[in-house]
Amino acid sequence: MFRASVTGHEVSSESYDRVLYSIEHRQLGVRVTPGGNGPLRPLPSAVGLDAWSVNADTVEDDTRVVAACRGCAGSGEVACPTCHGSTHASCSHCFGGQVFSRQKGRVFKNCPHCRGRGTQRCTNCRGGRVGCQDCNATGRVTAWLTLERRLRSQVTVYPRNAAAGVHRWIDVPDDFDSAAWPNRLSADTGVQPSLKVPGELAPVLDAGAERVVAARRQTFCTDVHRFAFGTPVGGGRIDVAGEPPMVSSSSRWAGLYTRLALSAAIALFGIAGVICLRGGYVARHVWYEQHGSAGPLVGFGIGASLCLGIALALVLVVRIARSWIAIGTALGAVAVFSLGVVLACTYKQPSAEAARRELAAGNWLRARDEAQALVDLRREIAGGEAVLDELHLQRMQSFSSISELITIARQPWHGDDARGRADKLLRTRVLEASSKLHAMHDFEGLARLAAEVEATLPDLGNAARWLAAVVHGRDRLEAIDLPGAIEQLDSVVKLAGNAPPPMLPADAPQITAAAVRLDAALVATSAKSLPDRAKALVAAVEPAREYARLVGIDPDSVEQGLGRERNQVLRQLAAAARWAQKQKAERERQAAAAKSQAEDAAPAAPVDPYGGRPEGASGAATPQPANAAGHDPESKD
Repeated sequence: MFRASVTGHEVSSESYDRVLYSIEHRQLGVRVTPGGNGPLRPLPSAVGLDAWSVNADTVEDDTRVVAACRGCAGSGEVACPTCHGSTHASCSHCFGGQVFSRQKGRVFKNCPHCRGRGTQRCTNCRGGRVGCQDCNATGRVTAWLTLERRLRSQVTVYPRNAAAGVHRWIDVPDDFDSAAWPNRLSADTGVQPSLKVPGELAPVLDAGAERVVAARRQTFCTDVHRFAFGTPVGGGRIDVAGEPPMVSSSSRWAGLYTRLALSAAIALFGIAGVICLRGGYVARHVWYEQHGSAGPLVGFGIGASLCLGIALALVLVVRIARSWIAIGTALGAVAVFSLGVVLACTYKQPSAEAARRELAAGNWLRARDEAQALVDLRREIAGGEAVLDELHLQRMQSFSSISELITIARQPWHGDDARGRADKLLRTRVLEASSKLHAMHDFEGLARLAAEVEATLPDLGNAARWLAAVVHGRDRLEAIDLPGAIEQLDSVVKLAGNAPPPMLPADAPQITAAAVRLDAALVATSAKSLPDRAKALVAAVEPAREYARLVGIDPDSVEQGLGRERNQVLRQLAAAARWAQKQKAERERQAAAAKSQAEDAAPAAPVDPYGGRPEGASGAATPQPANAAGHDPESKD
């Protein structure tokens, strides 16, 4: 195909030269050592001195002098670097003469080492001066010029034509002796102290520091074949040279690069479209991302895009070079891959049959995804709703916890039949649980059950509370907790009308009737009068025995408990009678004592023997009793 795109061919002989230069770099410097003997002379300087004007072998001896030290100006001393000549340095124990204080209410205090001044006498010098280190405190140095010499290599090539373009290691100095060159060596000067070369082959030097010390020139030649080609989007040229023939770096590929860029662009554009198509595919529903054909869709789309790019590349050649068979094959591949994309988008869809199959196999998650997709996408809605309801029912059948059953039952149902079956299953499980808890006399379990089902099934909640009240009343009656038993019996009587009879035990009417009689009898035991309470306890024995027999406890133990309660009331009654008698006796005793005290406190009245009445008496005289003869005993007659 490319051969047919070639529009021209020419052959020419080309040559090129390369030169290997050995370049020496020189640089002068000054070296100084402390001390020295002899007369003082100025220090040598390399500034403005040509490195190539000195004798490399004797330059150090020729320039060696003894000079005054520049650091101390020949005195041998310099200012102390610690105190800078002031003889006082900053205190190393504080900052600004202050240190942290450990006393309460005080943050800082004066430094005890410098006494708050912040400086101390410098201990590193004497009078602010120290010996000069450059001259070891001698004031003299020995100095001389040094010459640094180093060699480097540089390769220059001219011209850099097509023949030079196939010479891979053309700029490497070691390639001058390899003899494995792609082109024919036509001349080699060997290493020479100097060569006369054109300006294009001249080296790049530092004029003041570098000189060429050796050079070697090689000349190569070869035949260059130039192939011109054309495409609908541009042409180009391919240069081939060397032994064996190689494509030179001087070739021009503009037309082929444009053709390749357009083909790659159309392929990338197609791939971008496939990615967008995949995004729209999975955005329809989560089912398409999890169970759809997103992977095959992308694969077919990328294949179609690449084949389209290849077809464009086959078209973008000159007319004579086009292969309609290859173009047709590429376009056929594009059609096949495009058909695969269409099938991937449309063939695999959620179905009610697949949902039922997965449900029968026990793959609940996959069945739920299938059925939910059918409902959301409005495809086979009836079938999807039926599978979702059946899935809910199977989940309910697999759970034993009432709370889990209620959670599933509260989920939305699509069909009335399924909702009725779920309600029936839930009621059956609740009745089984309540019957089991009632048989175990588990009051707390029945109370929890009633709280769980109250919101969903109020009638079953009332039945569970009725059973809980029966069990709790049974426990309170067995423990002879009369207030607690009365409270639970009231609940039994009140809840009996709200609980549906089919959901209660067979003897629920007898238990309710017995609870009514026992509740009335036990309420009478709360009378304030002890005699009435004792009579009520006697009257409650028979209803209590009947209720105990119905709820499964020993009637004799209940009768004995009520008897103990009656005996306790009788004891309280006897104690109250004794207390009343004691209080009465105490009141009589206190009354007699008070009367006796009053008689003792009254004084006797004195009798007047002459007046015939007591002294101080007012009114008529009190007649005196006569003796047996009827005479006054005081009379003298």
